[in-house]
Amino acid sequence: MAGFLVPGRGGGYSAGAMRGIFGTLGTFLLGTLGWAIGQLVGLGTAIVLSAIGSGVGLYWGRKLFDEWLG
Repeated sequence: MAGFLVPGRGGGYSAGAMRGIFGTLGTFLLGTLGWAIGQLVGLGTAIVLSAIGSGVGLYWGRKLFDEWLG
């Protein structure tokens, strides 16, 4: 388990919190990418591609954390 030390009280983030941050970042990035691509076609396509991108981003973000730091 990686020790992410931060200044202040506590001592560091837990691995679960960091895994959540990776998942959130992946969700944001791929959801935004899906929206940007989908808006070229129309609103409905943007919504669908954003939802798919968000799901894939959540999966990949957590998987990256597990492979790199878990």
